[in-house]
This record gives sequence, structure tokens and C-alpha cells, in this order.
Amino acid sequence: IHVEKLHLLNHAGQERITWRVLNYNEQSHTFNGMNELTRYFYDELNQLNDEQNVFICDRTVECAWGLFNMTTPAKKVLHLHNNHVSDAKDIMHSTLNNNYANALNNWAAWDAVISATPEQTKDVEARFGKDIPAFTIPVGYVDNATLKAAPVKFDQRQKDLVVQVARLAPEKQQNHSIEAFVEVHKQFPDAKLELWGYANGDIEKQLHAQVAAAHLEDVVLFKGYTTDVNAVYNRAQLGLLPSRAEGFSLMLLEAQAHGLPMVANDVKYGPSDIIQDHKSGILTTDGDVQQLTKTILELLKNQGQLAQYSAQAYENAKRYSEEAAFKQWQALLDYFKPAKVTA
Repeated sequence: IHVEKLHLLNHAGQERITWRVLNYNEQSHTFNGMNELTRYFYDELNQLNDEQNVFICDRTVECAWGLFNMTTPAKKVLHLHNNHVSDAKDIMHSTLNNNYANALNNWAAWDAVISATPEQTKDVEARFGKDIPAFTIPVGYVDNATLKAAPVKFDQRQKDLVVQVARLAPEKQQNHSIEAFVEVHKQFPDAKLELWGYANGDIEKQLHAQVAAAHLEDVVLFKGYTTDVNAVYNRAQLGLLPSRAEGFSLMLLEAQAHGLPMVANDVKYGPSDIIQDHKSGILTTDGDVQQLTKTILELLKNQGQLAQYSAQAYENAKRYSEEAAFKQWQALLDYFKPAKVTA
């Protein structure tokens, strides 16, 4: 046994949790909570070499306090891999995303910040200033094996198959996809909408009820979780992502890498950076279900255009190759030389 978690009751009957590290360097240590244990771990890790280390924090709720309270010197980098505000329409004044609030309210404690898109980098600098360097690095890349794989011929894809690959969650707005498919089904009776992803809370019940009320049970299919999402991208003719907010969207990047044309809302952040509008997909307006419906119908009616979008999607994905992504990381590494980076 190396670590123990102790649940105790104080005199008021309230639970108190302590952590014990046993027989570490011939000593045992007790910590009042996970934050103190995490801070101790970072300090110990930081002393394993004689170099200036850099810690990159992409889960600030778990790691920010420990980094802020280290007793040994180190460089600290904030990594924003999602929208940093609650209301993307009011970047300068909106309340902060709960996951990043503590980190951003302690802006001066960081030595650099990473955002996933140029637009987010610009917005972060506008609100918090340019007193620390800001780097733009995508949160994903397309591996060389995928880029070198033979493209799926468009006529081998399942005709009129539309997919949405995302958590079943309010912000992903599968309800808009279902609403759009009411009209799509009228004009394309054989068209199918597959919803892939696990559910958050009771949203799946709500979506099932919406499908039942529209009598689309044989058309809108809930496919759940898959360990082979690439097969989904390779089989479909069109993908949807009518989200009201995104951080970068690995789904869009994965879909483009597999030649899947996408229809996605032009929201902060990611869709406009990944999708080449009217070349590898189409950007739509959040909340405009009529526009979403019209776009799906026009694309399904024009199979030739869809095939062109598919070919361009394969080309578009090359912008996010391993080499291209590492060049952006290299700028961060060069900034901290001769520091050693620990992520």
C-alpha cells in the first residue's frame, strides 16, 4: 500500500478527508485533501532533475491549486482546450467557464497560455491582456497513417446516410438535427440519421420522445458508443454538428480526415478553423433550424457536390498533419528553452 484515503468525522459530525502517502523515502506524509497531495506530487516531480521544468495544465480544476502553491520554482502554462466563457456572444464580459474560472482569475500566476484556435487566442488576449505569451496549438492532429490511407470512393458510401457523432448533450443540440430530419424524411424517405455517442443525464429520454412524437423511429437511430468511429465516418455521406458552443471539436477534424463533408454551426471555437466553408462542408447559424434543414436537403440533392466536398475534406485534413501540429508546439518549446517540458 502506497496511498491511503481516510474518511473521518469531526466533532460536528462533518466528514473530513485526509490522504496519507506511506513509506515514501522512508517517511509517511499526511495531507488535508487532494489539493495538498497534488501540490506535494508536483514539487517532488519538479526535483527529479536539475533543470527548469515546465508544467502544462489542461485540467485546471484538478491541477491549478497544486501548481499555484508549489514550493519549488517551475514554469506553468495554462492550456485552454474548450470555450473559456459561458456566453460566447459576450466574450469580454460573460461569466467564465467553471472549469477555467479559478485559472483565469489568477492570470498572473501563469507563464504562458495555450488556446486551440487563433480566434480564441485573440479573445483571451483582449480580455486578460498580453502580459504573458499566448500560443495557438490545436488540441488534435491527423496521424500520417490516416493521411496516407486510400480515400473511400464516394459511391461506396451509404446513400443519404447522415450522422452526428457527439455526446447526447444539450449543447450538442441533437434536437435540432432531429427537427431538421422531419422535412428531410419527407423529401428523402430512405435517408437515415444516426446519432452516435453516450448520453449526459436524461437528455436521451427527451430525444427519444422527440423522435417518437415525429414518428421517425425507423429513420433516426440511436447508435450509442463505438470503439470504431472511423467506420462511421467512412460509411456516411454527410455529418452534422449543430452545437451552440465548441472548444475545437476533434469530431470535425476526424470527420474531415475520413472524407466526410460536415454541416456545423459557426460558433466559437473551431468549426470555422477546421471546415473550409462551401469547400469541405458548410457553416450554419446557431439556432437556425430552417437553414440547417435547407442545407441538408440541398446537399443530399446534389450528390456531385457532396462528392467534391468529400474529396476536399481529405485534402483539408492535411493542414493538421503530425508535422504541422508539432511546428506549433515547437514555438512553445523554443520559448522555454532550455527548460524541460512535463505535460
